[in-house]
Amino acid sequence: MDDVYAWAQRTGRALPNGPGVQPQPGDLIIWDEHMGIVESVGPDGTITTVEGNSSDSVARRQHDKNGDGAIGYVSMR
Repeated sequence: MDDVYAWAQRTGRALPNGPGVQPQPGDLIIWDEHMGIVESVGPDGTITTVEGNSSDSVARRQHDKNGDGAIGYVSMR
């Protein structure tokens, strides 16, 4: 995941997590050793993702508006 986020920083696609940052559907969400794809963002800021290797399966998960501690996002637009 570090390589993906480092690439995003080099190419201007990195969105560090913090106040006012809101991912868009299709963006990658990056944690320290895991990542997923943002499927949607609810009106309350809840982030729905699709993640692989989540309890040994591909699953939809919901995270709080801070991405449950995500490092940041990678814009794929």
